[in-house]
Parts: sequence; structure tokens; C-alpha cells
Amino acid sequence: MKNTYFLGTVLPELVIDAEPDLQFQELINLFRMNMSQSDLDKVAIIRTFIDLENIKRFLQNIELDSRGNLTEKQLDEALLNKETLPSYVFDLFDQYETTKERLSHFSRIFVEFFKDPNNQKGKFLTFYFNFEREWRQMLVGYRAKKLGRDLITELQYEDFGDPFVAEILAQKDSAQFEFPYEYEDLGLMLSSGDESPLGQYKMMVKFRFDKIKAFVENTPFSIDWTLAYLTMFNLVHDYHALDNTKGQKLLNLVLKESV
Repeated sequence: MKNTYFLGTVLPELVIDAEPDLQFQELINLFRMNMSQSDLDKVAIIRTFIDLENIKRFLQNIELDSRGNLTEKQLDEALLNKETLPSYVFDLFDQYETTKERLSHFSRIFVEFFKDPNNQKGKFLTFYFNFEREWRQMLVGYRAKKLGRDLITELQYEDFGDPFVAEILAQKDSAQFEFPYEYEDLGLMLSSGDESPLGQYKMMVKFRFDKIKAFVENTPFSIDWTLAYLTMFNLVHDYHALDNTKGQKLLNLVLKESV
């Protein structure tokens, strides 16, 4: 029977300021050799989120992230044949025919992904996708307030009955955006740190890295720790990718929708 104990002894420690010693495919190969199929299915859920981001990149005609489950050819075939991907992807594509419309309403796909109970298998995935959902909602609110955009329009696909969303919407007429209590540290970080787009994006990567690390620091060698390692590995990779020309082009696209 395969387990994750061995992985905890061989995977190098991750720090945000140093690039990982492993390549992504080497990490996935280690997972395949040492994890059960049920645990690999959880890895696939994390990679499905990358697949969804790749659909958006596909529409934007920019290079895809190779860390998803599907190659560019497989993604193209999945969209054409309406298979493999979640049904809500095809629902959006059926409703909107033009690339401009699909991109304009693409946030609906991420909203559907985050609330899909099939993606919340186990303690870590439940925490991780809820965390990803919340910080993205907050940045939408933060960005909308800075740019003078309508919060209701920006969050149109969210559940307005959700207490967290309601707390953000309650600020639609306020002078400035106030971060919820549990995320006050993020608000302070964004308001008092480097105000350049690159600087703020890197702060967000560090913030996410630290929150994920703190969540699993008392559960070494568990499946939760291993899944967290994958997400932190990806964040460290993204952090350093921003320092090259390709990363700068991607940053410009990301910042249109976040910080």
C-alpha cells in the first residue's frame, strides 16, 4: 500500500525566496510512485483548477501553464467534444459565443469550481479552495473600490447570501475598502508595502504561501501536508517566474483582474 511518509523525507524544504530544486514533472513523478490513487485524485483536483485557468489563457491566446492535467491539444479536444472538463465550462461556452463575452463572464466558472462539493475532498482541499475563494473575493472588492467600479456587478456570480460575500457587499457605499477581521493582515500588507503592481502581486504570493504553510505545519508527512506542498511549490515557481519577460507579460494580464 502506497503512502506519503517517504515523500516527507525526500522533498526539499520550500522557501519563497529560493527557486525549488525540483522540476514540476519530477514532483509529479514522485507523487505517482508514492501515493495511492485516491490521493492522486486529490492532486488532479488541484491541477483541474489550473486547467480552468488555462482555458482562459487559451481564450486570451497566451501560453498555457504546463502544470495542469491537460496538454494544449487535450484541452482543445475537451472543449470541442464537450468532455473531461466540468459541465459548467460548457454551459458558459454554450451561452456565450464570442471570445469577448466568454472572457467577460469567465469568473462564473471559478465561482462554480470553488463551490463544487466534489472538489472539497478532505481537510486540506476544503481549506485551500475556501481560502482561494475568499482572498479573490476580497481583491475584487479592494480593486473595485480603488477603481470606482460597482461591487454588485463585480461579484455578480457570487452567492449574495454568503456571509463573507455579504460583508464585502456591505461596503459598496463606503469611502474605502476594509478587509474582514480575519484578513486584516492582508489589508495592512497591501496598503503599507510596495505599491507597484509587481510588488503587490509578490506580496500576495507570499501571503498565500504563509497561510498554506501555517495550516499544515503540525501535520507533517500527511496527505494534507503533501497537497499543501504542491500548492506552495506552484506559488514559489510563480513568484520567480515573474522576474523574467514571460512573467512580466503574464503579470500584466493577472493585474487586470486582481491587485
